[in-house]
Amino acid sequence: MDHIANKTAAGASPLARGFLTEKQTKPRDFLPLAKLQKDLVEAVEKDGDKEVKRILNDPGAKELLQSQVLDGNGSGVLQIAASHACEPVVKSLIAAKIAINAVDKCHGTALQAAILSDKSAITIQPIVDILLKAEGSDINTRGGPYGSALQAACCRYPTRKETVDKLLELGAEINTKGGQYGNAFEAACIHGDEQLMLQLVAKLQDVNMVSKIHGTPLQAAACIGRESVVEALIKRNADIDFVGGFYGTALQAAAKGNKELPEEKKKLHEHSTLKPTAEKYVNIAELLLYWGASPSARGGYYGSALNAAVFSESLEMLSLLLDRADRLTKEKPSSAQQNEELYGNALMFAILQLAEPLPQVKLLVQHKANVNFKAIGSIYLHPLDAASYRGFKEVVSYLLESNADIDAAGGQYGNALRAAIAAGEQEIAVMLIDAGADYESRDAEYGNILQTATYEGEEEVVNSLLTKGAHLNIKDLAQRTILHIAAWRGSPDIMRTILLSFSDNLEREHCIHAKNAWGVTPLQEARDAIGRSPPTATANRTEWAPERVVQILEEYEMRAQHSQEGDRFGEKIKGPSITGKRQEGMAKPVSTAPSLNPGLGFEAVIVDFFRDKFNEFELHQVKKTYVDSLLYNPEPDKIMDSDFQGVNVKGSEEQSTPNPSEPPAPDPLGDSPMRTLRWIHLPGNNVRSVPQTSLTQETNLI
Repeated sequence: MDHIANKTAAGASPLARGFLTEKQTKPRDFLPLAKLQKDLVEAVEKDGDKEVKRILNDPGAKELLQSQVLDGNGSGVLQIAASHACEPVVKSLIAAKIAINAVDKCHGTALQAAILSDKSAITIQPIVDILLKAEGSDINTRGGPYGSALQAACCRYPTRKETVDKLLELGAEINTKGGQYGNAFEAACIHGDEQLMLQLVAKLQDVNMVSKIHGTPLQAAACIGRESVVEALIKRNADIDFVGGFYGTALQAAAKGNKELPEEKKKLHEHSTLKPTAEKYVNIAELLLYWGASPSARGGYYGSALNAAVFSESLEMLSLLLDRADRLTKEKPSSAQQNEELYGNALMFAILQLAEPLPQVKLLVQHKANVNFKAIGSIYLHPLDAASYRGFKEVVSYLLESNADIDAAGGQYGNALRAAIAAGEQEIAVMLIDAGADYESRDAEYGNILQTATYEGEEEVVNSLLTKGAHLNIKDLAQRTILHIAAWRGSPDIMRTILLSFSDNLEREHCIHAKNAWGVTPLQEARDAIGRSPPTATANRTEWAPERVVQILEEYEMRAQHSQEGDRFGEKIKGPSITGKRQEGMAKPVSTAPSLNPGLGFEAVIVDFFRDKFNEFELHQVKKTYVDSLLYNPEPDKIMDSDFQGVNVKGSEEQSTPNPSEPPAPDPLGDSPMRTLRWIHLPGNNVRSVPQTSLTQETNLI
């Protein structure tokens, strides 16, 4: 049994042997590996050299160090000691034959951990030297957050200048790809130290290597305004027109000048804190153009070098590129069409990207940029549309002076006038109207521009259009009139202005009573508006008061009703044919409009219905009288008699009482007609809400 137990113990793994009991084998002089690993990590973290040496003297330490010893975060013990700059522990671990080039996930190699340490250069440099001289040390080992030791050292430049020098002296590979910045040269661009960059350029194996940030080293040097580095790369035959990377070309990287990038892009360009002068960038652009860089190359963040020059807001830079492009067009006429597109895009770019684009717009137009350029794919198809929407009044005026087509159609808004209205740029919209913009054309939703401006609540535009004579009686696709849209907008000023602009009362009345596709009148639309929130743009364009709009429409509806009822009384009216014979005359409706001044003096109407002697037609006879003669008559029973005439009313003549002694007037209806009905209409006493009443009595008076 002892033989079997000893054989089993001898063949077991080191970790298993560490856990064998006394019954299975004799006691060992070393700790289990798991416990040994834990103790070593704790000792290294505490910089306890004595404890580290004790653990490393354990017989199991040799097998423990055959694989990387990590803490709970994934950091190796040699990396921890190197970052702490604990020289005794580092030496002890190296002496114990720990893997010198092992890579952990937090630091990379121990050399990278030392370089990235927050310790001072004086404190950390001895550690770096120890690691560089260690047996088997490989300075080009890849891995870690920065990919290589050289990239890490360039990130910590100039505090790690001595380390960079030693690494380059020992043959560190500059073109090693990987890490946060892609390569060591890109990492050097963070601080923009020209000496370091020139040092790296001299040892570059591939001057056109591509990184994930700038593209090539030439683009990177141009971007941060390092003229001497650009020149050094050109001398090493760097590809000037290489297309790729963030800026597309080196010329575009230079043309953007020292203008800051948007916030979301600064994270990729930590060198944005570098502030070379605009003159530096112009010099670099001149150098690149001298060596044949093309200003027409497309691609990159700005789309072209010309767009980048616009973005820089440097007229000197823009003029430089335009002059070169003009010269190339003369030398090669076939490129004229390509340059026209290039200039047009730059013109649109200036209007859309700059806060004050007028100087750039003028310079581009002077160099023959097409003011009617079509920017396919943009929400603004033409420069005039974009300038109108963005509220650049001076740019709009200049484009119009330069023969921009004021009614050019296309884009999201249709044309410049609609774009200005959509943006709430009323001053520009009025300017376009005065300049002759078409304001009667329909769009996909509204009947004309007046309806669009009303919907947007733009009083100045509405007033301008009404002054110009914009049509009021047009309906949109939903059969809405201008009053429907004004009622929805809820602006009493706009509603009142539109109502007063109708030159024809009948046209206004028709519009007031018009129904949209859902059978809703303007008044109903205004009432519905009371219960909803105001439109977004109302607060800064027009007043939101739908209750007052309702009152205005109710007032006009009442006026329209009075107008329809006024002056329709006939003295002799022949009604429809009773026998079906051809009708000789149409009977007018019988109604009355109460006076606008309530009180005594209201007019009443008496209508007698007759049949002629041949019983062929129904005939009506209308008499007018004052209400007083009916309500205060001393003999009310005689009101229905055929000889009762009341007090006649004619115009403004004084009231007269009929004289019983005078013979009655001849019957205008002919010989002995047969009266069938007397209808008396008494007007209501409240012109706004009390309905009119009628007193009728049907009787046979023959």
